[in-house]
Amino acid sequence: MRGGLSAADFVKCISVQTIARKGFLRLADTVENSGRIRGLDGTPQCREGPSMRIHLPVRKAILIAAHTRHPPKGRSDKLRLDFNENTSGCSQAVRRALAKLTTKQLAMYPRVSVTTRGGSRVTFGVRPEELLLANGVMTPSRLLRHLRRAWQQHPDCEPTFPMYRYYAEIYGARISVLRYGSEMEFPLDGAIPALRKRPRLLFIANPIIRRGLCCKKKGCGNILKAATHTAVVMDEAYAEFSGFSAIPWIRKYPQLFVARTFSKVAGLAALRLGAVSRAKSRSPWSAVPCRPSL
Repeated sequence: MRGGLSAADFVKCISVQTIARKGFLRLADTVENSGRIRGLDGTPQCREGPSMRIHLPVRKAILIAAHTRHPPKGRSDKLRLDFNENTSGCSQAVRRALAKLTTKQLAMYPRVSVTTRGGSRVTFGVRPEELLLANGVMTPSRLLRHLRRAWQQHPDCEPTFPMYRYYAEIYGARISVLRYGSEMEFPLDGAIPALRKRPRLLFIANPIIRRGLCCKKKGCGNILKAATHTAVVMDEAYAEFSGFSAIPWIRKYPQLFVARTFSKVAGLAALRLGAVSRAKSRSPWSAVPCRPSL
């Protein structure tokens, strides 16, 4: 409380703000929606002004990127082989564990901690600090997006999981296709020279499907030895069908990231659960920000 007048009561304060073209473009969608709600979109019911037509710039990489197909509706009672899902479902033990979740637990965002990853040694044979929980195997594509450069070649061993190329094109990378041989053997002869050009990132689906189309153990070792300046992501969604996993190599090769999913063998596709194993070291690759988004 204060009584009387002071110099502040006779001072007129004016705030001045400026906005650049980039700022206006960011507000375009909000302004357009607000005008439509208020009837200011140029419809016959309103004659205050012309309709708003905002033309936002779109990167060419977005326009030319291949479109992805989502699972069709009405397929819950059908044999779902088109997306390689587990047709048997998860085990009864998993269903009993999920049934124990309380309403409070389901309503809260999970806190990822060492306790949450306590079963990592049993499940994957790694330490808790070497395991990163994620949303399926597509998360590494997003987590490592800062490694891509629009001007740089991105080697893609095809056929493979199509989302690798999709995200690479979205970020504007130039695709260098390495195709499997006539006997569907991994293009090792093309991958090694491509790694000498020091690309920032290489995805390898190993294996691609439940039978065949995989890079053998010796070939994977040669790739990791050549990838001295490249982050290598081994997608092992179907590793249980190949008899080989690169997870034991994460401490030997700090540039190695091994992605696993609980959608295939575990039959938990609806939960969108995955994990990434990588070395917890002082190498430059340990600084890659792989914060999970559960």
